[in-house]
Amino acid sequence: MRPDRLAALLEMPEPDREINDGDLLPLAGRRVRAVWTPGHTPGHLCLHDAEAGVLLTGDHLLPRISPNVAVLPTSEGDPLGDYLASLSRTAGFGAEEALPAHEYRFRGIDARVRELVEHHEAREAEILRAVESLDEPTGWAVAACLTWSRGWDALHGMLRRMALAETLAHLHHLAATGTLAPARHSRRMAKSMI
Repeated sequence: MRPDRLAALLEMPEPDREINDGDLLPLAGRRVRAVWTPGHTPGHLCLHDAEAGVLLTGDHLLPRISPNVAVLPTSEGDPLGDYLASLSRTAGFGAEEALPAHEYRFRGIDARVRELVEHHEAREAEILRAVESLDEPTGWAVAACLTWSRGWDALHGMLRRMALAETLAHLHHLAATGTLAPARHSRRMAKSMI
């Protein structure tokens, strides 16, 4: 994809209506409450219908895969830190049925949250091992050392960019938590992806 087209896709749209955490949506016959869950995207919301016993999780919580959490040129703060905090919030909806944006509906939100937290902890440990083993641990070099479901060599184009952006999110989070010294050029690396 051409960089100008990708840049247009990364632009954040202006909302028609602002919905804040805890707001009730104006839906006739329903009491659907917004649950702020940034991380996958900055303004991500889940929607909770307590009467129906469902949490519409969007891309925040998927039954089988981990959503892409990335550092991009438009990113602010610590997207992975935001995502982990959002996971902690959604663990409290363990009795509800999850209706995700992809794949299939499922139960056991609290168990799925634990799996995702464990996945990210394992990824961080893998990243720390990669950083230690590399003479020059750039984001690209670290990403190439990691275990990807399809394998690094099978990732091309957008998939490779997404893997790099996810690796940068982990590196940024490790720096934000003081586990790694912050990279001086992490935002510049994100800009060079597009």
